[in-house]
Amino acid sequence: MELRSLAIALSFALFNPSCHAPGDLDPLCALAEESAHELHRVRGWPVFLHGEWARSNPALAEAVVVHLDVQLYQVERAVLGERLDALREVPIWVEPSDPHDRLGGMCYHPDAGWLSLHGYDPRRALGVEISDPEMFLGVTRTQPWVVMHELAHAYHHRVLGFDEPRIIALFDAAVESGDYEETFRLRGRLDRHYALSNHKEYFAEGTEAYLGTNDYYPFVRGELERHDPGLHALLRELWED
Repeated sequence: MELRSLAIALSFALFNPSCHAPGDLDPLCALAEESAHELHRVRGWPVFLHGEWARSNPALAEAVVVHLDVQLYQVERAVLGERLDALREVPIWVEPSDPHDRLGGMCYHPDAGWLSLHGYDPRRALGVEISDPEMFLGVTRTQPWVVMHELAHAYHHRVLGFDEPRIIALFDAAVESGDYEETFRLRGRLDRHYALSNHKEYFAEGTEAYLGTNDYYPFVRGELERHDPGLHALLRELWED
């Protein structure tokens, strides 16, 4: 098969919705139907596309699904076994861009109550939401493991618990050390590391570096081991041992 034909076939397979008839007994199809979304299965992840938006913006919607396929391919190569199974239980929701978006373009939702209180659909709780599809298509130029970052939040919450004491202790030590106060970004400028936001971001940022590439120094696993050996050792235990 010619390369172009193969690419077209792959794109069609990815963008073909998984639910074909109203009333499908699959619980995920039922959720897609009641929330007016299309369900796509991308490398084992359930991906819910806002139905009206996807029909009105077919090229953009298809590009998002194909781009997710690339991101999730990275994840399935880096994470194995039961850990990968746990990540694949995290649904991904793709919503239309909102000029008043308070979600930062992409985020993990731990709390249905917060979503309801702020006017969002509580059914997205325990899932990752892409709330700005255009941003998502561009952000991986500087944040190449952004999907893994959000899935790391999901794993932290759903599997480890946000109160996991080892992560909190290492975060407190990192804040006290000052080692993250001024670090290089991927394109060369100095900045305060995003990991200092809280212990949740510390874990997700460290996971990016350990499994792939972060946009802050330490960028990759070897640099993380040198810069923050305690976090490196814990991430090895949590993601590999």
